[in-house]
Amino acid sequence: MDRYSLWKRTLADRRDGFNQPREILRQAFLSFRERTAQLVGEIGALLPQLTVHDITHLDALWRVADEIAGPDYELNPAEAFVLGGAFLLHDAAHVLMAYDEGLAGIKKTIDWRDLIAQRFKGVEPAAGSPEERLALFQVLRHLHSKQARNLPKLSWKVPSTGERLHLLEHHDLRAYYGDLIGEIAESHHWPAHRVAETFEHRPVNAPPFLAPANWRVDALKVAFLLRTADAAHIDSQRAPWFLFALRQPEGISQSHWLFQAKLGQPTRTERGELRLSSGSSFATNEQQAWWLAYETASMIDRELRAAESYMRDAARPTFAARAVEHIATPEAFATNVRTSGWEPVNVAPKIGNVAKVIANLGGAALYGDHPDVALRELIQNAADAVRALRALGGIDQHEGKIEVALSRDADSTWLHVTDTGIGMSRFVLTEVLLDFGNSLWSSDSLLSEIPGLASQEFNAVGRFGIGFYSVFMLGKRVKVTTRRYRRAADDASDQWLLEFDNGLGDRPTLRRPASSEELLRSGTKVSVMIDDRTLENVLFASGHDPFSDHPDLFYLDESDEDITEFARFTRVVASLCPTLDITVGARIDSTEVTVVKPNDWQTLESDELLLRLYPSTAAGVPLNCPLIDLREDSGLLVGRVGYVKGYFAHGITTHRGISSGSLSGFVGVTLAHNNSDLARNTSVPVASASAWKRCAKQWIDSTGHPDLEVLARIHPLIRDHDLPLYRLDGATLTKGQLTERLASYTELLVCGELDHDESSDDISADKFAEHLELRDGIVFIPIDTDELTESLGLAEINYVRRVESALKTAWRGFDRWKDEEAVIGEVNGIEIVREVMRYTRRAS
Repeated sequence: MDRYSLWKRTLADRRDGFNQPREILRQAFLSFRERTAQLVGEIGALLPQLTVHDITHLDALWRVADEIAGPDYELNPAEAFVLGGAFLLHDAAHVLMAYDEGLAGIKKTIDWRDLIAQRFKGVEPAAGSPEERLALFQVLRHLHSKQARNLPKLSWKVPSTGERLHLLEHHDLRAYYGDLIGEIAESHHWPAHRVAETFEHRPVNAPPFLAPANWRVDALKVAFLLRTADAAHIDSQRAPWFLFALRQPEGISQSHWLFQAKLGQPTRTERGELRLSSGSSFATNEQQAWWLAYETASMIDRELRAAESYMRDAARPTFAARAVEHIATPEAFATNVRTSGWEPVNVAPKIGNVAKVIANLGGAALYGDHPDVALRELIQNAADAVRALRALGGIDQHEGKIEVALSRDADSTWLHVTDTGIGMSRFVLTEVLLDFGNSLWSSDSLLSEIPGLASQEFNAVGRFGIGFYSVFMLGKRVKVTTRRYRRAADDASDQWLLEFDNGLGDRPTLRRPASSEELLRSGTKVSVMIDDRTLENVLFASGHDPFSDHPDLFYLDESDEDITEFARFTRVVASLCPTLDITVGARIDSTEVTVVKPNDWQTLESDELLLRLYPSTAAGVPLNCPLIDLREDSGLLVGRVGYVKGYFAHGITTHRGISSGSLSGFVGVTLAHNNSDLARNTSVPVASASAWKRCAKQWIDSTGHPDLEVLARIHPLIRDHDLPLYRLDGATLTKGQLTERLASYTELLVCGELDHDESSDDISADKFAEHLELRDGIVFIPIDTDELTESLGLAEINYVRRVESALKTAWRGFDRWKDEEAVIGEVNGIEIVREVMRYTRRAS
């Protein structure tokens, strides 16, 4: 240790009258170091992908810290002892022996269970497998800093005697400084602002047994010296070439080893910059390693600048090294860390106008001209937050609420979506929420931000990390107020408010909410100032209502003008989350009503549910459209559906209660899988083919003689049923009936086109539908397959083959002629021509 200047200035013999207390610290530290060296010596065998984390790394931190602090930086022996202890412990928990019960104990932690749930889909890797080693590596990288805090007090039992041994054997020093050493060791993984907030006012006087010395420990400067020195120790001592060859690291670990193997010791320049340099150049095939070196150097630069800023703000002496030399550009960095055969020009994709890209990808360009979709995304985020708190046990499974509200004053109207869910920390609010394309629920941050959630098999609806930005479709002025269910360790406040005054054009403001803005319980409130035109578009939105353009399907018991704004508002809110398992309220100023109760869609009357699903039908009740339960063999209810005539018959799909699209072929609602498209307009029903078949049979039995068009839509679900789908000479026939009728024919035309054709029919669609008279001698068959049939993976029914089968039975043999055009009917004397298939009976 005497080779390190910082050690010699602080804990070596100084002959200054304080040798006795200094000797206590020195001997205690050397014993501490010897035992820790044995512990960290196990890291390489357990985690060979890591660069060197043994005692050589811990010792070298004295040298790097001296370069950063400078030779004149004041550090007393007690501060050096605490700093040295933090050096020893900060990475020491990368071994199984640092945890009670070793690997078995680690597997009992929330961190392990979360990781297995998120990365391995809940399947425990086989013992000793590469997957288990990978999981262990990832968990220890996550756990080691937290466990470092416990190491000063942790003890190990000698098998033969039962004696308990500590890393820091000196009892009095361990009792006095142990907690501080452990906390500072843990802090090397904290964000810099938490270090400043935690240690700024933590002076620790010397214990009496060190008298007459009164060496006060300034925890703030010790903590920042640890984190900057640890960040900056990237040189060939961490990645010896021969060990590199022996361990054969792969992937990103190989790049870490390679760039550090090439770097020399960091030194401080006269300008107060830390110089990083390589002895040999990085060849073309080593570009990834060079770029990783540059990214790491940039991280060191940020750490040095943060230390400078926080230390100055706290009125502490700052370190001599304040930045990294030549870090401004990759080209400049290559001055010291050289390349050969290639130029390190930063040609990574650049986004010049971030606001424009986000607006295009997260707004109207993605969702279309439907601002109500933005409201849907906000409700979805709120539902995820409530369910997350339920999963953690913070509230019961039936608790939690979402409120969608309008509030007005003389100058503005605000739309608010408030939930009583899990809330957000400062980090999630400012880093994750605003990271376009990054969803907390699927990110690595989830494991540290909300421990235990992943292992509860929590599955969020939101996956893409772009839904929040749709709020700017509603207005430019946005406020996000949040209160986390438990205050995060890194946070200085229980609540935060993030405010956008001009959309994405200006930087948002983060502040603590005023007392009138605070939330009374955990959750999040998103508020957007909305203009009258946008609000009207939301209230009269039709993007989620396939029936909005076809009011003739319903009869109305009130005129459109009589519907109040409050009624429209409540209907739109309910239609966006029609099958939610969370209470949803709607409020305008002081008028409030519950629009959705948890899972009430299962028991609502058919007309009430249809009105919720299709709000543009005003207060109407659907004609002749009872809904049938769509159930699996287990009895699980997965939808309530009915069938109506018309090409506009579209059912609503929902995922986890939120409207997720529509499918033709039925009306009502069916639960669906999560969306696979960014715009969240398409989802596949969860119901099995057997559930649809059972429902279709029940529908036919309950309605008696449904419409031909409806039968054609249902038939693929019950294809073994002989339904009356063939029209001939004014009669609607089953295949069996058709076969009998054909026995008297010698020639037959078959047509499958009976829709109005704007390009060829010289009449209106209405007249075509009302006055079409079909000619005799022509069999008309259904031909279209709807989205529902396709989504279930059911093959189309080939009605031409079925007709030919009937002909073969009735005629024994037949000839099919080339398809031709023929008159198949007329409308008010106007002939209707379609392409037909001609069959003639073969002479026996």
